[in-house]
Amino acid sequence: MKRRGVTVARLEIRLLGAPEINVDGNAAVFDTRKAVALLAYLATTGQTHTRDAVAALLWPDYDQTSARGALRRTLSTLNKALAGDWLAIERETIGLNPQREPWIDLQHFQQALDQCRQHGHGEAAVCARCLPPLHTAVGPMMVGGGELFTITVFEQKEGHELYPVDVTLTV
Repeated sequence: MKRRGVTVARLEIRLLGAPEINVDGNAAVFDTRKAVALLAYLATTGQTHTRDAVAALLWPDYDQTSARGALRRTLSTLNKALAGDWLAIERETIGLNPQREPWIDLQHFQQALDQCRQHGHGEAAVCARCLPPLHTAVGPMMVGGGELFTITVFEQKEGHELYPVDVTLTV
C-alpha cells in the first residue's frame, strides 16, 4: 500500500483458527506466545488499555512490577516483529495505532455476517451472495462443502463491554 508516495507495510491479523500474523505477506516471527496474545487482544477489542490492566491480564501470577517488565519486553518484541508503527505505546496505555488500518479477519467476518443478515434468510443459512465475503474473511478452509461450524464472535452494544455470541453457519 502507498501513502503519499511512501510504501506502507500491510499488517494482516488472522485469529480464526490458529493465529497467523503477516507483515507485507510474510509471516511475522515472535519469540513468545504472549506477543501474539497481546496483539490478538488489542486487535479484538480495538481499544486502548492501561498497561496495568494488560499486564495483569497476561501475567496474573506476577507482581505489578514484574508484570509491567514482562509487558515492556513483550511490547519490544511485538514492535520489532511488526516492523512499523502499528502500536500506539504511551507511558500508561497501549493499543493499536488508530492512524493505521490492519486487516483483521474477525472484523471482516463480522461485516460478512452483517451483510448475510440483510439477505432475508435465517442466520444459519448462507446464500450465494454470502459466500464471497465469508471466503474473504475466513479463507477457503472454513467456507464451502456443506459443513456446519460454530464460531464465537464478539459484539458490543451501546458502548458496553464486548460479549461473546456463538454463530452457527451451514455452508
